[in-house]
Amino acid sequence: MRTFYITSSDLKAFTRAARLFPFEMGTIDVIIRKEGGLYYAFLKDECEATAQWPTGKSIRVSVSTSLTGPYSYPSAPISPSYHEAPSVIPKPDGTGWYVYYEQYPGIQFGVSEAPAMAGPWFKVWGNRIKLPDGVRHGCIIPLSAKEYNALLSRYGYDGAPDDKWLFASFKDPGNEGIWFALSDDALTWEPLNNDEPWIRTDSVMSTMRDPYITRGFDNVFHMVWTCSRHKIGYSRSTDLVEWTAPRVIPVDQDNEKVQNTWAPELFFDRENREWIIFWSGTVDDMFPDTEGQVENNRNHRIFCMRTVDFEQFSAPELFYDPGYPVIDATVMQTGDSVIMVFKDERRWPLHKQMRSTMAKSIQGKWSEPGEPITPPWTEGPSLIKKGEEYILFYDSYREQKFMGAVKTTNLLEWIDISDKVSFPPRYKHGSFLRISNAEALRLSGKN
Repeated sequence: MRTFYITSSDLKAFTRAARLFPFEMGTIDVIIRKEGGLYYAFLKDECEATAQWPTGKSIRVSVSTSLTGPYSYPSAPISPSYHEAPSVIPKPDGTGWYVYYEQYPGIQFGVSEAPAMAGPWFKVWGNRIKLPDGVRHGCIIPLSAKEYNALLSRYGYDGAPDDKWLFASFKDPGNEGIWFALSDDALTWEPLNNDEPWIRTDSVMSTMRDPYITRGFDNVFHMVWTCSRHKIGYSRSTDLVEWTAPRVIPVDQDNEKVQNTWAPELFFDRENREWIIFWSGTVDDMFPDTEGQVENNRNHRIFCMRTVDFEQFSAPELFYDPGYPVIDATVMQTGDSVIMVFKDERRWPLHKQMRSTMAKSIQGKWSEPGEPITPPWTEGPSLIKKGEEYILFYDSYREQKFMGAVKTTNLLEWIDISDKVSFPPRYKHGSFLRISNAEALRLSGKN
């Protein structure tokens, strides 16, 4: 087998076929991408793997300064043998490239990654890859947020029939760790790990409150939580079972006017390929006109930082200010819009309840907040989509009822379903995540 090409200016008339590669090697399944003025041809070496050629039937890379060549002799393999049909896409965080390839026929997919097309290439661990069962090779293309949301709006995805739900929580006073609970219907919740903390506090991380978990586009899970005045707690996992050692993300440590960094959450900005970490914070003297609306001088607004790798972070900046104190913001993509639910923190006059606002993107501009969604003295909102319904969970902290819920189909009219939900005793607000049945079984195995 050899690789040939034709050219056309109008896709009607074509040149005669010509060989693409000058070297004597069987090649198939070629895909070409350009980076930094060079053309990179990802190809399958079609030579049979033998004792004399042990790396046959693998994916390699050839380079040229011109689209039609001449191309260099192929690189060393970037995949194991007996893999085919490479598909190349940029990493969502903008830090490099992924190459997908199939272990044929339809056994499984593999992925290699590199910071640049020139390499070096490394194979990604299989437990970081999740594709539908039975799919064969084809092509993968990156989508903009608008395109992605249009597909969801047109065809929808409400999860597999056997999907489960995971709840990450804490118990007052927040000095023991983070608890996990599981549910089949997102209404009745059962504790995992014999109702012991899944992640425990220690001498370095003595506070864990307000946990938030999300799944990245590379199937890596990220969790953040409240831990101290100038710090956010952080851990990551590839399977939800084992988590990296908790560490801190510093927040504006040189600013003595920062009083607190509470209830952090994450949102992946697809358009800019970066994570936004946002939280509730008070900065002394920043909003003097509303200082009389809250107790304890906690004149909160929502602030944020940005990162692509959870190692380097942008400087903190104001994320949301409706003109009065707010805390506990949570954000969800809904079709071609973004909804943010937050707690109106005003004490005088009394609000202390959830409201919502909408924007076309995570960058804003945010709409005028709607009417209250929950009663006063509630906090810690967390929003999920289940079928055609949205469910907003919240914490009725003053009446010691703990977790309540409301639901809606239009994000405007909310119905109280607090009598339909059941949580383990003392579980406080946190976050909810749809997970697969396989992930739920893996978590249950720790019981």
